[in-house]
Amino acid sequence: MYRYGRTTRPHPCTMEFRTPLHIKPSRFKIGYDTPGLVCGSCFAERIGQKMLACKMPVTLNPYGLLFNPASIAGMLDNLKVSRSFSKRDLIRHNGRWISLQHHGSFSADEAENLLQAIETATQQGHESLERSNYLIVTWGTAWVYEHTATGMIAANCHKLPESVFRRRRLTPEEIVRLWEKPLSTYLEDKEVIFTVSPVRHLRDGLAENQLSKATLIVAAHTLRERFANCRYFPAYEIMMDDLRDYRFYDRDMTHPSETAADYIWERFCEWAIAPAATGTMRRIEALQQALAHRPIHPGSDAHKVFRQRLRGEIQALSETYPELDFSEELNCSAHF
Repeated sequence: MYRYGRTTRPHPCTMEFRTPLHIKPSRFKIGYDTPGLVCGSCFAERIGQKMLACKMPVTLNPYGLLFNPASIAGMLDNLKVSRSFSKRDLIRHNGRWISLQHHGSFSADEAENLLQAIETATQQGHESLERSNYLIVTWGTAWVYEHTATGMIAANCHKLPESVFRRRRLTPEEIVRLWEKPLSTYLEDKEVIFTVSPVRHLRDGLAENQLSKATLIVAAHTLRERFANCRYFPAYEIMMDDLRDYRFYDRDMTHPSETAADYIWERFCEWAIAPAATGTMRRIEALQQALAHRPIHPGSDAHKVFRQRLRGEIQALSETYPELDFSEELNCSAHF
């Protein structure tokens, strides 16, 4: 599926200081006519935000950031049946109501408000899952925290005391079992792209982080080999080997830098985005970059010409792609 290094012997005077990853293009291609659902960890959030910025028809993390394969699979099961939550599913902690099946952003002073937010997210996620042609699923860690009182694997610990959880690592076999049912039932007609997050979980420990990532990689490849609709994009491998340098990390030394994220995004586009969609994405990205530009001499003749050209480009894109919403760009250009 992918390999490292050169396919031919380099010139004797040429020195190669990287081990570039050569990825065989995916047979499944994503375009503006293929709605999708993106879910998982921080890396899924970054990829999904880039797709949304390009106005691709995707839904991103209905339950917020989720890091482990069990919680992500549980979310998909809930979305499929439009599961209703009740007050019995919530926990009150430090004066607020929380849900162990959702990200920390799902909390409220009143239980009814939280249940309403969960219901809205579940319904929107259900509709997205039903219409999606594909899913991008990013696993962040195989380490999980089981709530001892309920036996539930927490999607987020919500800063509850460590004493109420049991920490353990999922095995590859356990992850495969969790995902076999959805892949053989309600996901069987959808393409599922698995990735392992390149974000390092150093709080687990260096050796434990590597063990966790290896567990996720083994599970993802097992599912890919077992189900014809599964794909694997090597985001983790690109970060670890192709970009093997601390300059590609943020200051926390755990998250990829903006440069690294952009590079992995470019590789993903080469691998999965339909050529017909690539040109559209570039036009939209160029338009947004132009709108983000702050003029040195607003009101000058040159700036007026620039504004006219931008409005013309927005109008042309709106006419070519009437299904895309450019109202934000039109509003921005009016005040530019």
